[in-house]
Amino acid sequence: MGVPYIMAVRMIPSTRYGVYMGIINMMIVIPMLIHSVTFGWIYSNVLGDNPNNAITFAGLGLAVAALMMLWIKEPPIVRDVDEVMAMPGGGH
Repeated sequence: MGVPYIMAVRMIPSTRYGVYMGIINMMIVIPMLIHSVTFGWIYSNVLGDNPNNAITFAGLGLAVAALMMLWIKEPPIVRDVDEVMAMPGGGH
């Protein structure tokens, strides 16, 4: 669970760690809550109560996530607020 935080900490100014870590936490927790509420219905009605179908469904989700990672461009490492302000589009 620490990987998203490790990836983000290299790219955000140290003065904004709390804000960005909170946003990342919401991006992890909200989908988990949605999954907890909806997957029982999906498992019963869409996947036919078959564990093999559930594993295949998870594998397809993993493949889609891996493909989406190809579109992410890593910004330069930021350590100072002044560097963020100097970046194009930084510090709106």
